[in-house]
Amino acid sequence: MTRTMVLVAEGSRAKLYLAEAKAAPLREIADFVNPEGRLHEGDLVSDDPGRDGGGGGFGPHVLDEEVPATEEVQIVFARQLAERLEEERLKDSFDELVLVAAPHFLGLLRNKLTPELAQRVVEEIDKDLVRMPADELRAEISVLL
Repeated sequence: MTRTMVLVAEGSRAKLYLAEAKAAPLREIADFVNPEGRLHEGDLVSDDPGRDGGGGGFGPHVLDEEVPATEEVQIVFARQLAERLEEERLKDSFDELVLVAAPHFLGLLRNKLTPELAQRVVEEIDKDLVRMPADELRAEISVLL
């Protein structure tokens, strides 16, 4: 009997499901909310970028952050989700893992998986289906059909 864990996520919300067997229904085991994931850049940044006095004859210029604040919030959320998945892997809660997320967030999440966790990924769906009911979601996952 193959146990399949399914993570459905986007930048501000995620749900974790488990199917005890291929034909079993998806059972929700966790719901995650990331309220900062809904905020706009201006709501996350408190002031303008820093400025440099421009030593060495180059004149002043603006110091931009390398990663926009909205991106950083999503990266942190992806890390938290990957950590939870790793905890479940260490408890041997599942045999296979399915990741369902909007394309950009799927990439962020993929980058946070440990090599051992990545080996359990059997399917990736690059769609935002986090608000889809579990029975409809199950029909989207080919390894459970």
